Amino acid sequence: MRRAAVLAALIAVACAIQACSKRSDVPFRLLSVSTLAANGGRVSWSPDGEWIAFDRKGSDGFFDVWVVRPDGSDERCLTCGHPEIPAGNIGNPEWHPSGEYMVIQVEDPLLPIGSHTGRFDQYAASPGIGLNNNLWILSADGTATWQLTEVVAGRGTLHPQFSHNGELLLWCEIARPGVAGQVMRLATIQFVDERPELGPVETLDVGGFAFYETHGFSLDDEMILFSAYPDGGYFYGLEIYTYGLVSQRLHQLTNNDEWDEHAHFTPDGEWIIYSSSEGVPQTKTSSNAELLESPVKLELWMMRSDGSEKHRLTWINDPDAPEYVASPIGAGFGDGSWHPDGTCYVAKLRPGRGTERVVVLEIAADE
Repeated sequence: MRRAAVLAALIAVACAIQACSKRSDVPFRLLSVSTLAANGGRVSWSPDGEWIAFDRKGSDGFFDVWVVRPDGSDERCLTCGHPEIPAGNIGNPEWHPSGEYMVIQVEDPLLPIGSHTGRFDQYAASPGIGLNNNLWILSADGTATWQLTEVVAGRGTLHPQFSHNGELLLWCEIARPGVAGQVMRLATIQFVDERPELGPVETLDVGGFAFYETHGFSLDDEMILFSAYPDGGYFYGLEIYTYGLVSQRLHQLTNNDEWDEHAHFTPDGEWIIYSSSEGVPQTKTSSNAELLESPVKLELWMMRSDGSEKHRLTWINDPDAPEYVASPIGAGFGDGSWHPDGTCYVAKLRPGRGTERVVVLEIAADE
């Protein structure tokens, strides 16, 4: 038994060395991956680095917004049974730069879901898809709420993002029937007497794409970051883009016919972290029904803010890597958020079908 244990340890070390050798010549390296919440999804790190907000599916089948310290302590729910918020799915929190508020998605349970293919109905109003979801503002302690939008049945909001100066709010919106009928929305937002006021809403239908997903702003707030695919496409055609709010120039950062999504600038604005199916053998689906049976395998990648110097950061689908996540259908990284100092990244990890966990990745920069 002792020899077996020693042999296992040697094999583990050899595998770690082999995995590390894959990434020895890149400017960012993964040091560790640890689970923060065994059940949790979309995440946002507070501006002071003291709290992580995330959504979690409860025993009632609906999502709520929770917060937790980065060390796993002080975990608590902000919206469970909230008297001012409709009983339905609540999630996708994003902190305001002041740290005093967050924007969240709230399902309107009075709106019908409509007709979708197969089992998709049960996911359509979840925070990750956003059908019949409105944008709300929630105070940091969860006591005060304000509704910002009012969608009609079959429409919805998704992935709200604040600008760094806190004066702009960006989100994508299901504006036509079906979840692949989206546009991007942009509006000014200010807090008057501690109450949010949303200004006129502008539609950013740049590129003429059928599907958009908003990811955030550049450090100077003059550029937005998003992923999109064209009419007739599907998620395996998602590419990542920037669009200049002043220059009105569209720039494509990825071009690989892979699933590229969940892009976020590093705190210094020099790099972008993103999820990608590139380099991961898998069955590429072409519909939501197929996707439920063969979930996408997504790893984390890094690239410079202009799209250059792309390199892979994680190998959670590689049995030889220390961070390998054993799953018969593979694993994937969802949306994430940087710690303000850029040394850690919190993300949603899907280790299998119908499961989510919140993980913290410690990342070293070798520049």
